[in-house]
Amino acid sequence: MWLRCAVGLYLLTTVVVAEAAPPADVAATNRVLKQVRRVLAEQGFTGINIGGGAALSLAMTARHGSGLAWNDVDIGGYPRRGKVDAARMKQVAAALTRGGKARVLAPGPFEFTYEREGGLRSRGFGMKLEDSTGAHYDIALLHGPAELKTAGFNSTEGLFIPLRKGDTVERIVARLSRGSAGHVVSRGDLIEPHGQAVAVLNNKIALTNKWQLDASPELVALRLLRGLEKLHELGNAKQKVDARSALRWIKKSLPRAMGSVREAKDPSYPFVVQDQAQKLLASGNRRLLTEAKKLGLDLRALAKGQLDRPAAR
Repeated sequence: MWLRCAVGLYLLTTVVVAEAAPPADVAATNRVLKQVRRVLAEQGFTGINIGGGAALSLAMTARHGSGLAWNDVDIGGYPRRGKVDAARMKQVAAALTRGGKARVLAPGPFEFTYEREGGLRSRGFGMKLEDSTGAHYDIALLHGPAELKTAGFNSTEGLFIPLRKGDTVERIVARLSRGSAGHVVSRGDLIEPHGQAVAVLNNKIALTNKWQLDASPELVALRLLRGLEKLHELGNAKQKVDARSALRWIKKSLPRAMGSVREAKDPSYPFVVQDQAQKLLASGNRRLLTEAKKLGLDLRALAKGQLDRPAAR
């Protein structure tokens, strides 16, 4: 069954905050990287990369020794020619699961869409899998490199590590640890499509797709708070997390957005917001809860799936 997901790459870029991600199974991850990279290359994909929480953890471990931890590995890419469609995604799924090497998990393959200028646009397709050893990984296949810029809500969610032939976790960490942060980025070993990679390594978070506030105000704010928690957990312990500019902008812009947006076009949106609010509440992080209150977010109502939008009354 093919599903549409209009909250962008949320399903593939979530790092658990309420419960810290477990220590990474390096051996299992190396098996997944080898298998998936080979299959995607054979299926005509390029720009193969690691994204999401695993990319952030790999980068912070290499630069600050924070320790490898993730729930699953996010691997993406885009076709050398044409765009991704349902038929092509089905071919990729068949190749990855051939011989019982893996199985596709619920909700099955789905299309990434995002709302802009009053309409839904497609950015690609994704799916979640489990390999024969129980290791989980996610696939995000976009239509092209330009779609990388539409991924995520802030800079902690937009890191990508190009996956080279023969790469292992150990090789990636070693590569990211060589030279200054600026050199790592200039070499193309770590990418943030909006130019924020060095800032993230220095514990600074920025809002990278502010236009998403018009359609997804609650989620933009909640994901910013989740990003703050990621940097507290994985970033440089000797350096304060800097989110001042992002928080000021959200505080100023959120009331306008909440007062003008009506209904979410994606029926899953309230459930995604509910999930994020529940995790923030469960984290017990007083700073995050205080910041949420300052932003005017009623976390308890959102955790019950209640969206209070004046324009929809």
